[in-house]
Amino acid sequence: MKNYIFLKIVIVVLFLVSNVFYAGAQPIITATSNTSTYCIRTYTNITTAVTIADPSNEITEIYIQISAGYVNGQDQLILNNSGSHPKIGIDPFNSSTGKLRLYSLGSATATDFEAAVEDIQFYNSSMFPSGTRSFSITIGQANYLPRNGHYYEFVPNLGITWTDAKLAAEGSNYYGLQGYLATLTAADEAKIAGEQASGAGWIGGSDAETEGVWKWVTGPAEDRVVFWNGAVNGSSPNFSLWNNNEPNQSGNEDYAHITAPGVGIKGSWNDLPNTGEASGDYQPKGYIVEYGGMPGDPVLNISASTTITIPRIESTTPASRCGSGSVTLQASVSNGDAFWYSTPTSTTPLLIGNSYDTPYITTNTTYYVDAGCISNRTAVIASIKTIPTVISTTANSRCDSGTLTLMATASEGNIQWYDSAGNLLATGNLFTTPSITATTTYYVDAIANGCTSPTKIAVIATVNNSPAITSTTPGSRCDSGTVTIGATASAGTLNWYGVATGGMSLATGITFTTPNLTTSTTYYVDATADGCTSPTRTAIVATMYTTPTITSTSPASVCDSGTVTLAATASAGNVQWYDSAGNLLAAGNSYATPVISATTTYYLDAIANGCTSPTRTAIVATVNTTPSVTSVTPAYRCDYGTVTLQATASSGNINWYDDAGNLLATGNTFTTPVLDSTTTYFVDAAVSDCKSPKTSITATVYPIDKTNEEVLLCQGETTTLDASISGMNYLWSPRGETTQTIAISTVGEYSVTISSPTIVSCDSQKIFDVIEHPEPIISSIAVEENSITIELANAESYYEYSINGEDFQVSNQFSHIQTGQHTAFVRDNNGCNLVAQDFTIFTIAKFFTPNFDGFNDVWEIREMQDYPNARAQIYDRYGKLIIDLTSYKYSWDGKFNNKILPADDYWYRLKLDATIPELTGHFTLKR
Repeated sequence: MKNYIFLKIVIVVLFLVSNVFYAGAQPIITATSNTSTYCIRTYTNITTAVTIADPSNEITEIYIQISAGYVNGQDQLILNNSGSHPKIGIDPFNSSTGKLRLYSLGSATATDFEAAVEDIQFYNSSMFPSGTRSFSITIGQANYLPRNGHYYEFVPNLGITWTDAKLAAEGSNYYGLQGYLATLTAADEAKIAGEQASGAGWIGGSDAETEGVWKWVTGPAEDRVVFWNGAVNGSSPNFSLWNNNEPNQSGNEDYAHITAPGVGIKGSWNDLPNTGEASGDYQPKGYIVEYGGMPGDPVLNISASTTITIPRIESTTPASRCGSGSVTLQASVSNGDAFWYSTPTSTTPLLIGNSYDTPYITTNTTYYVDAGCISNRTAVIASIKTIPTVISTTANSRCDSGTLTLMATASEGNIQWYDSAGNLLATGNLFTTPSITATTTYYVDAIANGCTSPTKIAVIATVNNSPAITSTTPGSRCDSGTVTIGATASAGTLNWYGVATGGMSLATGITFTTPNLTTSTTYYVDATADGCTSPTRTAIVATMYTTPTITSTSPASVCDSGTVTLAATASAGNVQWYDSAGNLLAAGNSYATPVISATTTYYLDAIANGCTSPTRTAIVATVNTTPSVTSVTPAYRCDYGTVTLQATASSGNINWYDDAGNLLATGNTFTTPVLDSTTTYFVDAAVSDCKSPKTSITATVYPIDKTNEEVLLCQGETTTLDASISGMNYLWSPRGETTQTIAISTVGEYSVTISSPTIVSCDSQKIFDVIEHPEPIISSIAVEENSITIELANAESYYEYSINGEDFQVSNQFSHIQTGQHTAFVRDNNGCNLVAQDFTIFTIAKFFTPNFDGFNDVWEIREMQDYPNARAQIYDRYGKLIIDLTSYKYSWDGKFNNKILPADDYWYRLKLDATIPELTGHFTLKR
């Protein structure tokens, strides 16, 4: 509630501070602009006449500001003849705001202020000023923008929030105008309210309603528009002036603020949270109030505005023409008109305007232009250029299509070449035509300095057609002799040659008979007509073919019956196949016979280019009978070693294979490698490529086992003895069993005789020594904190130990056991004779701290509650009994007869029951 009252007080105070009004009638100011041109580095009055009506005689100060076009660092305002205004004081020109303040020294009247304002002069320090400057003359200190008639005022208020600034601005009043946080919808507003303001602060933009959609939320309804969409890389539908990398939404920043001077772009904006930052450049220093445009605002005349134009020549365009005549020169002016002169110092212009047509001139002439100030007068040249002429041309001709080089010369400049359509083809004294097929007329003119000769002159490129060879008739023969070849031409006479170029003509006419030839020979022919010879000679070949021969044959065979594929090669051409009756069967390097059941002879010759070998060559397709395996003889042996197997066939060779199909040997007998087990082999019979089906044959190996084996028998159980070799004859002693395995339940010596079941005698004997281990006896389990040792009365190396009944180990010691009851297990290492005994791991604290903090306040042995007869005694260091603990009272709170005992060491004796040894130890009581 207190904060709310304070907020209301702040807003009321701001309202009172920001309200400006006159008690009497409001003053009226009017001013007339100075229409004279501003020239470089001159002092020019901003107005020629000012009228100030102050019925209530309340004016004490006047503000003059460069409100539009202001260039900081170049523009300034001064009071001329300051000594003529004794009642008027003047502040130094504020270059940040572009503003000058005049104030009364005590008794200044409106007339005094009028005279002073009429002596305010504008000055620009640049050598190249330009543009328009607008000046506002106003009674109040708020910045005045003549374009829209609005006022802008920075109100300092360190640390004010945006929402408080909005309320304070809306409670402001300027000569009856309703205030609001500024809405800067154009560049001139942003400049006068930001860059030219006396401070930086809040403005009326926000995206609190929709994140990323920035709009003006204050001021007149027509100004409340969206001006930015997005964040740093967003876009504006109209106008915005965000600083570099803004808006960045760095922590719920939903309100627009003019950036502090020296941070990025001067007068630009950044986004801040409602409170801004507590210090530094992003701490709000106040807010910008805009006045004007609100419903019900009065019409004010407390401000006037004037303008000064600063024209300059932005650019000039010299011009030229071919031959004598008028030339049009151009100039562009930043503002106003261009003034043209005949000399650099002329005072009377030839013409006023951006374009100037010179009088008739015959030579290059210089003119001058300025924007109203002789100090920036610029020379512009009107040039007269000579027109060239074509003084000679040279035509050319050729046979057939192709290029021609034509020539022309000019009085000066360059020659330009054109086709009949007037298209410019090339420039230069020489012109090589494109490839042309008919006589073509080209045209030339001369050009120099952009001036072209008035008429084009024809230059002819003539094309004469050469005759062509239209057809040829080659010739050929087998082996050697003469050949007749022929040709025809489009026109003229045919000439025959033995070489492609040069040489003497061998004959003329449409045919030519060669001399006797033994090899193929190329001849050449061309035609001559109207002085043009066909450009190249045409080759015609007289071909001599060599009769081919059969160079190789590949007979083949088949098993029993079927087709046979025969093959042959020739020196050239193709192979032709015949039967014994001479019938042509096929052509090609291979021939597949029909199904045959007996050996058959075929014949073949070679043909190439119509030439056939003189004799035919025989080739045989053989039919072989498939053999069979007629007998196999298996073999046997004892223990490991080699075995010799035998087989016979109806014909051909015997082949021996392993079970993977690998060929091992050939012949009627096969001796195996050293074997230690029975192995099956396979045989077939082969004649040429004809093989019988494979037949299996076995090499049997009977193993011999003479080892002795010790077998451990668990007490009271039965075990199985195994002879380990299958498929044999067995005889057990002492009981006479004949099976591979027997079951026994008593210790002693057993044996088995193992014999082969075939005529091969392979006997062996295996002896079993059956023994039994005694059951382990647990004599004690020694517990030391969370470790134990299991002691046996009959310890042996074959016993193993466990405390969970699953994981056994050879060591009888275990550590890191959790507190509580557990069971110890012992057995021999073959799993027999399992015995168990329970034990307990106690939680006996080494110290306790009975200071009533809820931690270690008592010393206790919780496991006593699991033993009904458990007893424990606690003694001090002198042997005095302090307390007696039982299974239902197993903790001590550090007191004796309800008195607190001192910090010290104490001793205990623990007896759980009669079967468990007594445990003793000591612990510490800490205070």
